[in-house]
Amino acid sequence: MAYLGNLVGINSAGFADSYSLFTLKSSAGVLAVGILFCFPVAKKIRELLQKNKKLEFVFGNIVTPSIYLALFVLCISCALMNNYNAFIYQQF
Repeated sequence: MAYLGNLVGINSAGFADSYSLFTLKSSAGVLAVGILFCFPVAKKIRELLQKNKKLEFVFGNIVTPSIYLALFVLCISCALMNNYNAFIYQQF
């Protein structure tokens, strides 16, 4: 029975321990954005932009590349923060 409990995340520590709550809290923003974009938000934004050509130009040439750059910097910083090891080949 303990094996099945560990399989679904219910072990001797209970359903929520300090580590699971910390993980949930640290990824709450990503979870909120994921829930938001489960709905047809992108379709509504696209329809709004097609109606206003000036807004479409600003969004397409300024906002979108800025978002891509911010996401790129965020991904690189997360990769460096979590996995940085200056002497990686010394372990071999």
